[in-house]
Amino acid sequence: MTSGEQLRAEGYAEALRGALLEMSRLKFGVVPPGLEERARNADADTLDRWTDRLLEAERIEDIFD
Repeated sequence: MTSGEQLRAEGYAEALRGALLEMSRLKFGVVPPGLEERARNADADTLDRWTDRLLEAERIEDIFD
């Protein structure tokens, strides 16, 4: 992977992370620190999977399982 591709991948992950956390806050009110930390350390594939789960989740924990 070139450095440009690496930067794009990191930017994509950061955008997913921000969207996931913001939408989680809007839907559930607060993101517990442990779950926020998991999101901050997750890779883009994991963030993508969690973002897909967000709409159907009844509890915030359902997203991050």
